[in-house]
Amino acid sequence: MLMVSELESIAATLSLPDIGKLLAEARLLQRKYLDSEALAKYEQVLDEDAKNYEALWQAAVLSVRIGTRYTDETRRSAYFTSAGQYAYRAFVAKSDGGEANYAVALSLANQATLLRARGRLLMYKEMQPYVFRAVARRPIGPIPGSCLGAGIIVLIITTCWSGCIVS
Repeated sequence: MLMVSELESIAATLSLPDIGKLLAEARLLQRKYLDSEALAKYEQVLDEDAKNYEALWQAAVLSVRIGTRYTDETRRSAYFTSAGQYAYRAFVAKSDGGEANYAVALSLANQATLLRARGRLLMYKEMQPYVFRAVARRPIGPIPGSCLGAGIIVLIITTCWSGCIVS
């Protein structure tokens, strides 16, 4: 005979939304360019599994995409900060993943747009290792491969301006 605690754990397991189903719904919404709805689905996944790698890096990318639509710097900053938090959590979950490195680089690049010239240069210098790791470890797919151009730009900026940046 099952004990009450075993019944409660079985009931809790059955009531949890299927993470795979939520991820599939989020991907579908993302393909339809419904970024806010997709982000909400990824956040539901993270409510159930706070270390879900796919949900973390996708939430970071979507937060950046949503943030870039705003002209108000306060809202942009909030979305970019959120993107950075998701990206760093993805990086902690899988530091050798191309997607996590891409998400960190993307969030840093967009946070840099809110800074003055010196701050942007410092942010680009901080972004450099993530860009190179994203390019080196990119999975098969188009998203992280777009870092190549950013990587070249970062290399040029940090090489040319390294004398201006205080380490």
